[in-house]
Amino acid sequence: MKRATFIIIGAIIVLILVAVWLYLLFFPAPADNGGMFANFGFGGTDDTSYVEDTNTSVADTVVDTTSKERLRQLTTVPVLAYREVQMTASSTPQIYYVEAGTGHIFSINYETGQTTRLSATTIPVATKAALSPNGQFVMYRSGDTAGAEYIVGNLATSSEKITTTVISENVVDFVIPNNNEILYSVQLQNSLVGKRYSLKTGAVSTLFTIPFREAAVAWGKSSDATHYVYPRATDQLQGFIYKVKGSVLTRLPISGYGVSAVGTDADLLYSSVVTTQTNRIYVSQGLQIADYSPAAVPFTVMPEKCTASSHGTYYCATQLNLESIPNLPDDWYRGQVTFSDSVWEFNLETGSAYSLFDMRTLSGRDADIVNITPNNSQTRLYFTDRYNKLLWVYELTQE
Repeated sequence: MKRATFIIIGAIIVLILVAVWLYLLFFPAPADNGGMFANFGFGGTDDTSYVEDTNTSVADTVVDTTSKERLRQLTTVPVLAYREVQMTASSTPQIYYVEAGTGHIFSINYETGQTTRLSATTIPVATKAALSPNGQFVMYRSGDTAGAEYIVGNLATSSEKITTTVISENVVDFVIPNNNEILYSVQLQNSLVGKRYSLKTGAVSTLFTIPFREAAVAWGKSSDATHYVYPRATDQLQGFIYKVKGSVLTRLPISGYGVSAVGTDADLLYSSVVTTQTNRIYVSQGLQIADYSPAAVPFTVMPEKCTASSHGTYYCATQLNLESIPNLPDDWYRGQVTFSDSVWEFNLETGSAYSLFDMRTLSGRDADIVNITPNNSQTRLYFTDRYNKLLWVYELTQE
C-alpha cells in the first residue's frame, strides 16, 4: 500500500476523533431527568395521568370585569369553554371557564370581578372542552386530534378536584347542551355515529348513523331536538344536509359546494358557494323546516360563526361583503383569511337585521369572533376570538 494512502487514512481517523470530541464538548450525554428536551410538564398525548396542581394561588384579574362598558374583555388567558352559571334567581352570576392547556376551571364573579379557581386538576394538553349549564360537568379533549383522549369530569363541591371518566371511542366532536347529557359524534370506518352520554348514569346510547364519516354536526339543544348533519365543508366538493329528528334521517332540498349550516327545530340558516355566469360566490340562505319554504337572510354569513337563539332569531359575527372574498369557506378554515367582525342579530321570518356592535369601533381591536353564546335571560352575549381565544362579553341591555 502506498505511503500516500496511509496518510489519507490517518487524516480521516484524526478528523473523526476531532468531530467526536467536539460533539461531546458541546452536546453532553442527556441526563435521566428528561434529556436534551425541555420537560414542560404536560405529558404526551397518551398520558392518562391527571395531576392536581397544589399551587392554589390565583393571579389578580388584569382586566376590569366590573367596567360599565357594554363590551368587555373577561380573561387574559386563552379559554376553551365557558358558561354563565347562576345557582338561584337572586344569586350573582358566575362565569365559569376552562383554561387552555391545563384544563383548570375558574369562575369570575360578575359583580366584583373576583376570579376563583374551582378545579386544580391538570388535563395534559387540553385543546377542547365543553361545560354543562350548571358548571358541574366538563368534557375535555386531551392532546391533538390524532391519538387524543376524551375525558368527562365531575367537579367536586368540597375541593379543587374533578373525578374523571375516559370515553374510549374515536370521538370527533362533542357538546354539553344541558345538565343531563353529552352529545358526541364518533367516526367508524364508513360512517359517522351520533351518541348520547348520560351525565347521571354514564350510559351511552346511539342517536343516529350517517353513511359517510367525514361529517359535521350542528347539534340541537337536547338529544330529542333536531340536529343537522352535512359533509365537512369545502368549496371543492358538493355537499348536502340531513335533518335528524329522533332516529329518522331526512335529506333536505339543499345542495351546493362548501355547504355548512346552523338551525333550530323550526328553521335553518345555511351558506354555500353558488356558481354564476362569471364567477363563484359565497352566499347565505334560509329554510323554514315545516314546508321547506325559503327564508330571508339579510346578508352573507358563515354559519360556523353564528348561534341560533330562538325561533327565527340568530346572532352572527361577520365581516360584511363576504361574497367578495374568494375561496370561502376553505381559506377561513386554513387560517389564510381572517375577519374583522361586527356582531348582528337577525330574524329569518322577517328578514330584518340589527347591528349590535363593531369590534374594532368599540375595542380598537380586530377579532375573528366565534363561539357566540347568549345567557339564559338574553341580556348578554359571550364570545371568544378564534386566534387568541380570549373571552369577551357584550351587554345586550344597557343600564
